[in-house]
Amino acid sequence: MNEHRIGRREAVEVPALWEPTVPLRFRRGWRRRWLKQEAVQVVDLSVTGAGVVGVEQVVLKAGLTMTMDFEHGRGIVRIRRVNRRDDGATYYGVVFVDMEEELRTAINKTIGGRELVDWRWTVNR
Repeated sequence: MNEHRIGRREAVEVPALWEPTVPLRFRRGWRRRWLKQEAVQVVDLSVTGAGVVGVEQVVLKAGLTMTMDFEHGRGIVRIRRVNRRDDGATYYGVVFVDMEEELRTAINKTIGGRELVDWRWTVNR
């Protein structure tokens, strides 16, 4: 597996909001609607990425970038993996592409601040 993670992934349960960085349309019945901001759950976290569980959206695919609001911080994530679960939810494995200082601080607090890392190595380009 191609891993870019620095440090280990910590199990967490933190609510977040996310939305596509570019407008996406999806079909619901015969009408087309824009995909809006929706609530998701961050279930695991490292300084380079996260595991996010949300409602299945067929337009969300690997490679798509999303804006994620998490603990008063905001960042851009890229979806790397999409796994549909038996319970109807979907697990999205994401990597951080860009983030505000508030998000870095929130991540450090959430994963326990075990080690302060050099953040230059944590953002995937």
